[in-house]
Amino acid sequence: MKLSQILMDKVSKGKVVCVGHSLGGGLVLASSKACGCMSIALNPDNVADKTASKFIRESGIGTGVHNIDNLAIVFTVKEELLARVNGFLSSGNEGGQRHTIDDKASKQELLGFKKHGIGYVRSVLSDYLVNIRQQRSTNSK
Repeated sequence: MKLSQILMDKVSKGKVVCVGHSLGGGLVLASSKACGCMSIALNPDNVADKTASKFIRESGIGTGVHNIDNLAIVFTVKEELLARVNGFLSSGNEGGQRHTIDDKASKQELLGFKKHGIGYVRSVLSDYLVNIRQQRSTNSK
């Protein structure tokens, strides 16, 4: 059995989750569209829908582009520079469960790439998820 067939078997059984940041985030969204795997994207770059179609066509894996609304979770830091630039471009990353993290950074921090880096994303994402857990705990009482 080919490695690609083994991987696709695991993907179809929901045993593969792809995670990526920046360009890697865009590519995991394209992977979800091409293979139907679960994905988590952090401040993803735009990757055209044609990327998933081209992968399917060239590899022979998959039957068509998947709807990723229930396959992908996308976290973007509010006012992050790349997200603002991508907002002016045609996007290939539509779909997925979208979460915008409001980190309350000062205006000067918005000018650089600080909000884009994985260290910064990890920090604000951690705080965001702790707040969600606390809210759920409070609401369940």
